[in-house]
Amino acid sequence: TKHPAMKNLLYSIVLFSLLSCSSEDVMVLEPSLEWELGRNDFEMFVDGLSRHVAIHLPSSYDGESRVPVLFMLHGSGGSGNGFYNTSKWVEKSEEIGFIAVFPSSLKYDLSDGTSSTKWSSASLIDQIVEGTNIIDDVPFIEQIVSEIKANLMVNESRFYITGFSNGSGFVKSSIIQSMGNVFAAA
Repeated sequence: TKHPAMKNLLYSIVLFSLLSCSSEDVMVLEPSLEWELGRNDFEMFVDGLSRHVAIHLPSSYDGESRVPVLFMLHGSGGSGNGFYNTSKWVEKSEEIGFIAVFPSSLKYDLSDGTSSTKWSSASLIDQIVEGTNIIDDVPFIEQIVSEIKANLMVNESRFYITGFSNGSGFVKSSIIQSMGNVFAAA
């Protein structure tokens, strides 16, 4: 958001959630992706489509301590890359010590003649060209969660998700209903 008070409120809510939970439940599986501190870019195939996610491991990540995870979903026309670079969540990840996740949505042709990246929120059907197949983004988020749990030392009860604009709509209309048992706060 461009309004500083709203940005500070959003940071405060998420940071309070990150710092206030304390459960130690973790599941460790064999690694399938290679990780390094800092930025990690992955292409995943979900439902036959290549999907991109940028994941930031803070410099404090040691692979021994369980850390929280925050998903940040961009708005319409955005990308995980863009939010990685501009949202300031990478800096907060470094400051506090959580894993920051920036997935990218798919691009759709819109009924107004333009095209834009969009999450499969409830309102997408009213915006796209008639007859366009909407791809459910929930399996993509589930895949990312699975990979993170399988490859990194995380506190599974401290997964959080937030979004901007269309990303927020997707969280509200789909993620809370489908994955409410995964995310401690949205």
